[in-house]
Amino acid sequence: MRAIDFHVHLPTPDWMDGSMAGYIEPAEAYFRAPAQRTSLDELADRYQALNARALLLAWDAETATGRPRLPNETVAEACRRNPRVFVGFGSVDPHKGPAAIAELDNIAALGLRGVKFHPSLQAFAPDDEAYWPIFAACQQHGLAALFHTGTSGIGAGQPGGQGIRLDYARPIRLDAVAVACHRDGTGALPRSRDHLAALVSMTIGGVSCQRTRPRPWVGDAAAWVGVWLLVEASVFGDAAGG
Repeated sequence: MRAIDFHVHLPTPDWMDGSMAGYIEPAEAYFRAPAQRTSLDELADRYQALNARALLLAWDAETATGRPRLPNETVAEACRRNPRVFVGFGSVDPHKGPAAIAELDNIAALGLRGVKFHPSLQAFAPDDEAYWPIFAACQQHGLAALFHTGTSGIGAGQPGGQGIRLDYARPIRLDAVAVACHRDGTGALPRSRDHLAALVSMTIGGVSCQRTRPRPWVGDAAAWVGVWLLVEASVFGDAAGG
């Protein structure tokens, strides 16, 4: 195996034209590339030809966006059909409260390995303790919690960012979550750039960097850091400089 792609949203019409309706076109302009729609079988063939694996992500931001979810069952079925190529993470809408916690039972039963949270598009603050029972349930099931942090290509360059608030995705918001869920969390450092502080203040197991355009990794490029909180294990960073 040559590589693992740790961040793969499904390129299928149900996600692009359903869950992402109205968001895809501005995102294409921001990333300067068209979003190509394809089937999951075709996607599996592509990764297999590359001798690589892909981490597929489900999606549920129904409350904040009013758009349909991409079911966890869809990702689980793709993983079942292509176990040597795909690994799956589920999704829950944090605003659904007890229903979200119940869905975590389903995610674990489906054999998915973790849960993806997107605070800015799901419009919730991870450091609000009202959502912590969801994270505790992730921990109980041994599910990794993956948080999108920093900027967002979705909504970028649009009036009002299409209503997407980046404040929800400030990495420093994960500091309290890390301390509560991770034995080795040490608390945040008073740095002006939250992303670097989040990385420095936690036990780092690994950091991966991906750039959409060549640019030195300095100063405010730190705004493209994303933090992986692997409960009861270690903290990983998934950083993209743009």
